[in-house]
Amino acid sequence: MHWKQAQAPNYSKVIAEPMCFDMVRDRLASGRYDNSFALFERELMLVFQNAKAYNPPENFVYQVCEKTCVVLLLQCHAFVHFEHQLV
Repeated sequence: MHWKQAQAPNYSKVIAEPMCFDMVRDRLASGRYDNSFALFERELMLVFQNAKAYNPPENFVYQVCEKTCVVLLLQCHAFVHFEHQLV
């Protein structure tokens, strides 16, 4: 598990399916997402959903998630679209 209980008290009580950027990076490097952009997108979204579920709306992390999530997903979709044009 990449998140630390000391850094996020009660995290495991609030979040049913933990996911963090380190886990996504490791899974990307291992090839887990090679044939499934949908799985990559789902787990990436889970990082943001978990952060928003754990942190209150006035928290900096929650606010960054609100702004970053959409931009990141748009960039991922643009990249996949570009990749398909090359094939």
